[in-house]
Amino acid sequence: MKFITIPFSLLLALTAAETASISKDFNEQVLETMLRGSKGDKLSDMDRFDGRVPIPGTQRGKDWLSSNQSFIKSSLQWNGSLKQKAAAYASQGVSNNCQFPTITLDQSVNGQLMSGGMATNMSTLPSTDQIFQGWENSKDVDLQSMSNMNKVGCGDAIRKASSGVMGCFISVCLYSF
Repeated sequence: MKFITIPFSLLLALTAAETASISKDFNEQVLETMLRGSKGDKLSDMDRFDGRVPIPGTQRGKDWLSSNQSFIKSSLQWNGSLKQKAAAYASQGVSNNCQFPTITLDQSVNGQLMSGGMATNMSTLPSTDQIFQGWENSKDVDLQSMSNMNKVGCGDAIRKASSGVMGCFISVCLYSF
């Protein structure tokens, strides 16, 4: 599978014909991906705590946390609230013709990273390391600016390619102090 990582400063758009052919159950697919993760994790595998340290409940969440800690070189802690917000933003973007959502930074969200891509053969999300490599190689993204953050939560949404409709994904990581 080929994909491209696009800096968050660029917007994606679909033609009217592509938009019109999106299936009726698209929103259900996005919601299921948002809740279960890209690998179909069980809904019971939601975030949990190991003592006082939050642990992602899905393998995708664990991958996100590991990639964040590796690429940002910081001991970030997983935050379920940020993850839910990130997943909602990703879902909003995918359901809005695969355009990056506008994220509001406030007391609970102090930083953001977004990635997205489109392909005629998209059926799975790229790995979290692939997304971070794209951010690392982008002149528009400064990963080290996130190193002073304490918490992270990431989420994805995907629209699988189908006859005549390009697939797309949006991944969002949110950070806070």
